[in-house]
Amino acid sequence: MLRPEATKSFQLELNQASGATITEIINFATLNAALTPPSGYVASSCSANRIITLQAQYLLPSITGVSPPNIYPEDSEAEKQAKYNESLAIAPSKGLALYVDSGGGWKQRSQIQLQNHGKTSVGAWSFRPLLNPLLDDGSGFYGATDKIGASIVNVGSGTLGAADKIVIIGSALIIPSFVQDANAVPFTNAANFSVSVGTSSPVQVLAARTARKELRLTTTGKIWFRFGSSNAGVAVNQCAFLAAGGALSYENGRLSFEGERGELIARSYTQGFALWAIAEGAVATVSGEEFW
Repeated sequence: MLRPEATKSFQLELNQASGATITEIINFATLNAALTPPSGYVASSCSANRIITLQAQYLLPSITGVSPPNIYPEDSEAEKQAKYNESLAIAPSKGLALYVDSGGGWKQRSQIQLQNHGKTSVGAWSFRPLLNPLLDDGSGFYGATDKIGASIVNVGSGTLGAADKIVIIGSALIIPSFVQDANAVPFTNAANFSVSVGTSSPVQVLAARTARKELRLTTTGKIWFRFGSSNAGVAVNQCAFLAAGGALSYENGRLSFEGERGELIARSYTQGFALWAIAEGAVATVSGEEFW
């Protein structure tokens, strides 16, 4: 099983045109579908998805700002807090609701009140974290098809005004699971090849092919070889070799072969480069199959 990871940042603006409609913030099914399994693998249902950050930055000039309370030196801390709470309670607000859809439609997870902390008709940008505990269910993870949404709730001051805006920004971590497809055929084309390799200069055994999926070959004599964009470095005692009867196999970008210098390039990525070779001692025939 493969468990690659990917991150995604997102941003959504709610404004007057949004009304009270639930607007999708993030769709994990869309993000998972965008991650293509490698050849020979298929996506499984064991996907893990997590919201890393989620916050709102908002401007609400359409409603009266929160008035600062009258605080006196002789006020106790409890009295000061009570006055602050009273100022917040009488100031108008806009409601921001968060939702999760796990397959049965939108379900409201939480709702908070956002207020104008600046002057009426001017406002001031404010900040509010939304993830914990407003959205996170405790596990921190969401299913492969879950969706997150938000809407404006009329809590007595209507929805958003003409100059109001709420910008929701965040990031998510997507961890899909890919399992081997027992019925997969990782290639659509195949060809046999047989190339005579001499001892005087390197010969191109195979052309570059970025779509190469698998490669199998053997040689009748000792050859020195290298994958590359040119024949540079292809010489006796300067690269890897296969002895007579040696075998090389390449699958989905990973190379391995039987030969006394095999450890030099085994498990390295060839990225679809051309294959060059030169024989040692006598002409050799390199033959095999290529799949793409």
